[in-house]
Amino acid sequence: MLPPNTAFRGSGLIARFVYCFPVSNIGSRRYDTQPVPELVAEKYQQLIFDLLTNKFCSYDGEEMYLRFDDRAYKEFVDYYNGHIEPRLLTDMAFCKNWGGKYHGLILRLCGIIHCVKRL
Repeated sequence: MLPPNTAFRGSGLIARFVYCFPVSNIGSRRYDTQPVPELVAEKYQQLIFDLLTNKFCSYDGEEMYLRFDDRAYKEFVDYYNGHIEPRLLTDMAFCKNWGGKYHGLILRLCGIIHCVKRL
């Protein structure tokens, strides 16, 4: 058995990945599925390119930063205190490092969704 990699864990790198554990489809998959339509693949590629190359600016050209207003900040604090932190002792107990970064992940994903809607 390999020793744990404390360098990655200590830096928070491992905790920043988005993990997914879907129910397995093995035994019920089909080999002859349809490919992703070319137009869908092209639009997705363009969306990713746009997100990576565009700066989101106000009408006068000044780069914009997303910030909480007072109401949004209070709602997020309440969500963290009431839903995220308590779960670090229950269903997130097996991944405390990841769970501790979960709130930042939520904010980054919300920021990306906001930017997608602005394109």
